[in-house]
Amino acid sequence: RSTLFPYTTLFRSASSNIFVKNDEKLDIAGFVQIGKHPRLKTALASNDIHFRNILDLLEGLLDSLNIQNDIPQINATGYLNANAMIDTDFKKMTSQGSILIKDGSVVNKKNNIGVKDIVANIIFDNNAINIKDANATINGSKVALSGNIDNTSYADIKLSVNNLSIPALYSAFAPNDLKRAYKLNSLNLYADMNLKGKLDKLSAIAKAIAEAPYLSLS
Repeated sequence: RSTLFPYTTLFRSASSNIFVKNDEKLDIAGFVQIGKHPRLKTALASNDIHFRNILDLLEGLLDSLNIQNDIPQINATGYLNANAMIDTDFKKMTSQGSILIKDGSVVNKKNNIGVKDIVANIIFDNNAINIKDANATINGSKVALSGNIDNTSYADIKLSVNNLSIPALYSAFAPNDLKRAYKLNSLNLYADMNLKGKLDKLSAIAKAIAEAPYLSLS
């Protein structure tokens, strides 16, 4: 068992060790059950994993599949560090650890379009999830996520998105083959929502998202 990943013995269904680089590794294990008695058990563990190295890994994967891409034209900074576990039946929850993202950016060098100022501080301690600081600037538009999920699996999550242009991101990051096959000319996203409710009422939460009065696509 990896000393980096002390939760492995909790789970039996699936596990994976992803080496982003020789000295950067992400361990993942999990179990998902759906139906009348849903259950989610998962854990992540890593040292500092830099976004530049994630892009290099993705470039190698796309190249191996002969998918043309612009990843060499993308600059990336910052890193993530994940050491967290969660076990929930969507009625109650146990959790611990944290997921941190610092100094993140992913920007296309050709047009300076991308995601900047990426930060996240998500704490899983005390059998609750607290999203203390999760923000980014996407092509000049601010995206912010905050809130918490308590140990009874009650969620109170706020999301705001200000005039996010989807075609600009599509042009900057979609694989070349996809852009040649499909054109995306106009699509902007606005959102200002507060989702509250038990996680076992996922259908109600999904409906609330779809019908949110301050969510619009144009």
